[in-house]
Amino acid sequence: MARAFLEIENELKDAFYSAQENTRIRGLKISISNDIIKLESTIECYESPEYDFENSLLLSLSDTEARLITFCIADRMSGCTPKWVLIAWVPDSCPVRDKMLYSSSREDLKKSLGLGYFVGEYYANTKSDMTWSQINEYISKDRVDVPLSLGEKLVLEEKTLTHVESNVTRSTAMGALPFHLSSSIISALDKLEKGEVNWVEMTLNSSEEIDLVHEKVVDTNSTLQAHISSTDARFIAIRLSKSSSSCFVFLFSCPENTPVRMRMSMSSCKASVLAACSSKGISFDRSIEIRSSDEIDDHLQLEREDTTTAATSGPSSASAVMTHSKPQRPGRGKARIAKFTL
Repeated sequence: MARAFLEIENELKDAFYSAQENTRIRGLKISISNDIIKLESTIECYESPEYDFENSLLLSLSDTEARLITFCIADRMSGCTPKWVLIAWVPDSCPVRDKMLYSSSREDLKKSLGLGYFVGEYYANTKSDMTWSQINEYISKDRVDVPLSLGEKLVLEEKTLTHVESNVTRSTAMGALPFHLSSSIISALDKLEKGEVNWVEMTLNSSEEIDLVHEKVVDTNSTLQAHISSTDARFIAIRLSKSSSSCFVFLFSCPENTPVRMRMSMSSCKASVLAACSSKGISFDRSIEIRSSDEIDDHLQLEREDTTTAATSGPSSASAVMTHSKPQRPGRGKARIAKFTL
């Protein structure tokens, strides 16, 4: 799954920077709405970090809604330098789109606010994982409680960046989350494999189910631009006919104006679509991704030329290179070993 690259609200940035001096602020609760990362509320500092975590933060979290939280683990009451942890609360029961948005937005949020402010990051999807002891134990591995030189601060920031990137990489494994395919798609893929149709078009519906848009027969030797939506993201399985056989092409059409949420969701469910095709005996010879409908004909023209060349031209150019890649030695016959006697 790719990073979300969402806009970060200025109010959130201002609140975070103000919290560096305001000892009454324990943390910020952050939400994502309309593809913008926003400040939802502040978490006040009453006592110790553990007390505020257990009695303020935990009580404010929903079992069905994801949130990001910047939480100060330093003793604010004594005026210690604030040390921040970014907590990603992504419950199992929240929508798939939210899971991916909140998981993939952490890196951008920390970079925007300043990596040097953070001493760690924590991810949880069940309340059993959201305990102060677990968070403190996890974060304490990377905490530094002594004054740092400028060089040490730079090393720590680089280490933090590497740690964040590795966490983001792990979180993007959710891209392999299984998505349910409608029964109409299964039927259409059967027809595609048998040659009854040569075009199966799919998308992700509002219920987060991969659904059928079209199953039809099109002339794949003519222009196909008119068959591609210029506004909506689509998966299309295409069967190209050759003289004696067929080849399959998988097309992911994702127009530039596709909303961020849909773009991320479609990218994540691609694996589920390919797995379904494979289960029906459909093995794709080529996978294509386009951003504009006018790109399709150029891509398929190359595919048609490749299949035509492979069928009629005999040995491939790669074979020719292998056959003649080593030039003959100058002169006649095999090389001779010259012996010298001293």
